[in-house]
Amino acid sequence: MRTKIRRVGPASRALLALTRHGALAVASRLHAERAITPTRRALALLAGSILIGIGVASFRRADFGLPPYDMMLSAISLHTGLTLGQSAWVAAGVLYIISTSLGRPPSLATLAFTFVNGLTVDAALSLTSAPTAVPVRLVLVGIGLTSIAAGI
Repeated sequence: MRTKIRRVGPASRALLALTRHGALAVASRLHAERAITPTRRALALLAGSILIGIGVASFRRADFGLPPYDMMLSAISLHTGLTLGQSAWVAAGVLYIISTSLGRPPSLATLAFTFVNGLTVDAALSLTSAPTAVPVRLVLVGIGLTSIAAGI
């Protein structure tokens, strides 16, 4: 595959990069010095987990409603006395057991994401309080959207 990527011209390279895998192949050949190393991947996972956790906590503090999965976690938290992050660990644990029983065990990165995300949500919720002013709540929604988009 490496020799084929080196032989394509600029127009063919642009067409090859239309798919995610094609784009990654072209980028790795053109920018070999900036290839994703395991350390870089781990740092990206950590940063993404933290950003998504901050976004979830922002949505929770804005109190305009939650996305469906976070609403389920909120219900688990309400009925069990667990924090939102701990209820995320419980729900993810159930899903991991199901996926493992179906022959698809979670990767170490998946487990790390869930752990860091739960810690971040709990930390952000403990460090902030719920605002009452609607403009401030709207700003929190904007922060939540931006943070989750950046984390993804």
